[in-house]
Amino acid sequence: MQRISFYCTSPSRGGLELNLINLAIEFKSKGYEILIITIQNSMIYELAMQNSLTVVCIKKPGKYFDVLSAYQINTLLTINNIKHLLVFSNRDTNCISLVKLMSRNIKCYFHQNLQLGGKRQDFLHTFRYKQFDNWIVPTTKLIQEVSELTHYPKDRIKKIFYGINHQRFINMLTKEEAKQNLQICNKQFVVGIIGRIDYQKGQMVALEAINKMKNKNILLLIVGEQTINEGKEYYQELLDFIEKNNLTNRVKFIDFRTDIGNI
Repeated sequence: MQRISFYCTSPSRGGLELNLINLAIEFKSKGYEILIITIQNSMIYELAMQNSLTVVCIKKPGKYFDVLSAYQINTLLTINNIKHLLVFSNRDTNCISLVKLMSRNIKCYFHQNLQLGGKRQDFLHTFRYKQFDNWIVPTTKLIQEVSELTHYPKDRIKKIFYGINHQRFINMLTKEEAKQNLQICNKQFVVGIIGRIDYQKGQMVALEAINKMKNKNILLLIVGEQTINEGKEYYQELLDFIEKNNLTNRVKFIDFRTDIGNI
C-alpha cells in the first residue's frame, strides 16, 4: 500500500487548509496511507485529528535554508517509508527543496492553491522550484501563470481539477433557514464573498460595488477571517470604508466556517 505525506505549516483557516484535509480524507478512502505533517494548534492539525488522520507536528521551519528542519523532516519521511510528498503552501517550498536534495528517492509535488502574485524567476526561486518533480494546478490559467512567472519546466506542470463530494450538499438548510440562522432579514437579497480577508480576495471591490448600488435592500455577506499574522491593515480599511459610506446595515461579517453549504 502506498504511503503519501501531506505537508503544510500554515496556521491559517481557509480554503487551502480545507482542501488539504478533504484531499487527505479522499485519498484515505481509496486505500492510501496518509501522513499529515503540520504545526501544533493549527486548523490542519485539529481537522486531521477529528477525521482520524495520522498527523505529526513539527516546529515551523525558518524561512530560508533551515537545514536542520529539512534533515528532521527527511528523517521523519524515511522512518515512515514515505515515497510521495505533497506540499500545499508556497512558503513551505524552500524547506522541502532541501529535503529533496537530501533524498532523491522521495517524489515531491507542489500542489498550488493560490496565485503566485508576482515573478519568481530569480536564482533562489528557480533552484527551489526545480527540486519538485511536478507542479500541480487546478486550472489552465494557472498553467499559464506558472509558465510566465517562473522558469519551471512546462512539461512538468500537471492540471488536476478539484473534485466535489456531492454528499456534502445533501440535506442542506433552505435559503430561509440559512438566513434565520445568520439573523438576516428574509426579504433582503444577499450577495456573498467567501475567502480569507485579503487584498487578493477582493472584499473591497465588493464593498465599492455595494456602495454604488441604488437598491439598498442588498446585503453583502463577507465570510472568512484574516490571514494569521497578516491582513489587519486591510481589514481595518474595510471597516473604515463601511463607516465612511454608512454601510453598516448593508454589510455583515461572518467568521470562518467549514459548513459553507449552509450559508
